[in-house]
Amino acid sequence: MADEFGVSERTFRRYLKKYSIELPSGNILPKYQRLIYDTLGNPQQGTSPNTTGFDRF
Repeated sequence: MADEFGVSERTFRRYLKKYSIELPSGNILPKYQRLIYDTLGNPQQGTSPNTTGFDRF
């Protein structure tokens, strides 16, 4: 998912931590994907933090 947002995995995890999103190890389940998209925006719809940079957070 980090690639979808155009950031490294480390940066992606920092933003998850900032918003208190804790993921279990392994694959990201659909319910967590939805939580991430609801929180950070959907990069495919142009609402991702990557479109304006993570500065908006």
